[in-house]
Amino acid sequence: MSERSLFSRILRAFGRLLRRLTIATGALILILYFSGDWILAAWPIPACSEWLKSSLANARGDVAEITIHGCLLGLVNRQYLLRVRPAGDVSGKLLVRFKPKDSPALHWLDDDRLQADLGRVSAISPQIEKAGPVQATFTFNGADHPDILGLFVNTFAKSRKHGPRFQISGIEERHLRMRVRLVMRLRWRRRFG
Repeated sequence: MSERSLFSRILRAFGRLLRRLTIATGALILILYFSGDWILAAWPIPACSEWLKSSLANARGDVAEITIHGCLLGLVNRQYLLRVRPAGDVSGKLLVRFKPKDSPALHWLDDDRLQADLGRVSAISPQIEKAGPVQATFTFNGADHPDILGLFVNTFAKSRKHGPRFQISGIEERHLRMRVRLVMRLRWRRRFG
């Protein structure tokens, strides 16, 4: 067998392998597109989860904690949540959602005041400054304004399909939807002139 014929056969085999891989990838994309929700619902590991990044307690027993919420092991829709859980209470109150570029830090100034240094952030929700007896102050930079769209547009898009992710009033929802529409129009105009 000549060297040219062997090289030709190898190239043809490689071409067949490449075609088969392309077809298999396309079929996998179609399967995941049409039955991805069912697969995630039947999957034993939850698609979205939260895990604790850091927590800090004061002398009274109030606990401030930063948790990371993410889907598919934190690779998709990753955001940090800051909660304060008063002493003797089981559930904590959510103070802020944010997407940091730096590592956030918590400091208790005294039993009633919490200082949260969020560092540089790419997006941040409106902050709640009071949780029970605890007064919270936030320091951050990098976000010109609260980017509600960046944090919550996916939540609203999926809320009809998978149920609500968080509770807000009807007026707040209408205001948020109006703002999302406005920001989407502005982004469309910037992108396509």
